[in-house]
Amino acid sequence: MTKEDHIWYTSYGSNLDRERFYCYIRGGRPEGSIRKNDGCRNKTLPVAEKNLLLPYEMYFSGQSVSWDTGG
Repeated sequence: MTKEDHIWYTSYGSNLDRERFYCYIRGGRPEGSIRKNDGCRNKTLPVAEKNLLLPYEMYFSGQSVSWDTGG
């Protein structure tokens, strides 16, 4: 896999927990969740991690089937 083939993931909140986040990649049900995730087509786990603080506000739009309050 070349650098151009990598997929970049970002996460926040409860998905900062590595095992919970991996459930979205590999598939499975995170602890405390009632919903099972199918996982990604490419289930390759991250090859590196880096914490970044972005100095911007987050904006949410639309609805999510996972939450009652938007997505």
